[in-house]
Amino acid sequence: MRIGIISDTHVPHRCNNENIPEYVINELKKVDLIIHCGDLTTPEIIKTLNDIKKPKYKLIIVKGNMDRHDILLSKVNLPKEYIFVVNGLKIGVIHGDMIEPRGDKLKMKYMALEKDLDVLISGHTHIPMIESVEGLNKTIMLLNPGSFTCPRIPLKTFMILDFKNNELNKIELKEVM
Repeated sequence: MRIGIISDTHVPHRCNNENIPEYVINELKKVDLIIHCGDLTTPEIIKTLNDIKKPKYKLIIVKGNMDRHDILLSKVNLPKEYIFVVNGLKIGVIHGDMIEPRGDKLKMKYMALEKDLDVLISGHTHIPMIESVEGLNKTIMLLNPGSFTCPRIPLKTFMILDFKNNELNKIELKEVM
């Protein structure tokens, strides 16, 4: 299974694009499941992602702190967090605005431990992160795809996860030129 992860698209409010760049769309067409970690800021992103996702998989989207500002998007019932299992790994998805200070790895680790997660995926920082932290009796992966429309570092990024034989086999941080 391949999972594509994007976050903080802020379309069109913080970027010049009216939608997701073609390179990202083409890469997301190759995955089985798409996750958006919030701050879509427009419901058109949901339509675009639904159009490219594979029919047998659902689209996973969590609400970001900026999603309440769009009148139509604020009426869409998006969860603040989403937990699911892939190949035996318990994965949690959050936007990350409840973590203060922003992107604090220790607080993310404690959240993952509290929810018994193997992987915690978040956005909000606009900075990519691939970090493994030691939990009580296991290693927890903390992931953030960054942002390909308005990053806080010079890299415009998103992420692809590959699962094989009941484990997370490969994490790719993709750069958008």
